[in-house]
Amino acid sequence: MINRMVSRLGLVIFTAIILLILALSGLSSGSLEAAYSKLQFANHRLQSILSRESLHPEGLHNSRLASLHSTPLRSHPAPIPKEQARPTSQGGSSCPQGSSVITVCVTCACKDVQEAVDAVAEGGTVKVAQGVYTDTDGNGYVLIITKTLTLQGGYTSTGPLSWAVSLPEVYPTILDGNGQAKVISIASGISPIIEGFHIRNGSAGNGAGIYIGG
Repeated sequence: MINRMVSRLGLVIFTAIILLILALSGLSSGSLEAAYSKLQFANHRLQSILSRESLHPEGLHNSRLASLHSTPLRSHPAPIPKEQARPTSQGGSSCPQGSSVITVCVTCACKDVQEAVDAVAEGGTVKVAQGVYTDTDGNGYVLIITKTLTLQGGYTSTGPLSWAVSLPEVYPTILDGNGQAKVISIASGISPIIEGFHIRNGSAGNGAGIYIGG
């Protein structure tokens, strides 16, 4: 910035010297007026540049840069922390029979989604914490539903959000056929609600992901 100002100041001085030489050479008044007009224009430009500059503790800098430095950066909200481990259902758990609400997680009394669906009361709700759930009884399906119920994934079993709200993108709950089993079979004549799950790796054939009886 200082170099630029020095170069422009040098231009003004150079113009003044030329004007002086022309005057001593006896040029006409019209030529002198034109040269003087150019000198005035150069001086005006220099004053305009100086008026836009401001002093800073670290030296001379442009006032627009000072404005940019003073603008605070926007901070991004911290993401909701995920549980460190994603449990895999092991089966063999004991679920409360006839309960209206059953929770499924690796540390719950009920650890298997199929057992929870079998045990919950008609019209009840099964909440499933994040994890990967597979076919644990070898019947060729991860889950068989034969009653009207609400099945919800996307929960966490720990922290302040424990079982409070379903957030499947934050706490992914996966029903996985492992390429060996169909994932969900729904009997005819019932109206279950299933939400908040990722369904993957169902075996080939009709109903690899979800099969609804007709």
